[in-house]
Amino acid sequence: NFGCDGFFLDRIDTSAPYDEIGSHPWTMKEMSETIQYISESYPGLVTFSNGGAFYFAAGLQSEVTGDYPIDFSIRPYINAFLFESFRYDSDRSTLGISEYYSNNRYNIAPKVIAEASRKDGFTIFSLEYESGRPGIISDVFNVGTRKFGFVGYLCTDGEFKNAETAFVDLLPDSQNDAEGPIWDTTGNVLYNTPSRSFRVGVQKVLRGTTSSEAIVRWDVAID
Repeated sequence: NFGCDGFFLDRIDTSAPYDEIGSHPWTMKEMSETIQYISESYPGLVTFSNGGAFYFAAGLQSEVTGDYPIDFSIRPYINAFLFESFRYDSDRSTLGISEYYSNNRYNIAPKVIAEASRKDGFTIFSLEYESGRPGIISDVFNVGTRKFGFVGYLCTDGEFKNAETAFVDLLPDSQNDAEGPIWDTTGNVLYNTPSRSFRVGVQKVLRGTTSSEAIVRWDVAID
């Protein structure tokens, strides 16, 4: 007993469904089952996933195995999800926003937020890196915490030697939450490309199981 209150599951993306170096799509099901085992064996502890967003991507199919990762979704088995380098990565040679931000913002984040918002969902955290980029604190906070609602943390570099308080010093922030949710889409968009093809409002209304029941369907909204 080391006094820990949960499990931080790093490198889940090694089970990603892609046909590329570093991905092992044939382990998707086993990775999900491992996370399920940990969660169910220690129900009183926190299960914290670093990555694994592919498990929340409806319609994504592995070209290698033919499996759909969402069929093995880890949503019911995690309490928290870490979005590392959502806007700023730890590469000091990258002076500005990460080259993958558009993909994180338009292709991945809406899907993660939609799954996190379900009854058996989870809390989304973000980890950004200052890494020699001056004056980015407000930008990181405005985008990750204020716009997307992530529980954010800004690290000076990749070594985590000190507890950083950059975001804590900006809280509470409720007085700045004056705008309503903004419609988005969980549909797939072109890789790493900004998109404005959002699904606005109610998308479909279906008859329920009784005459007094209706099923209303809509896509995700960012708040």
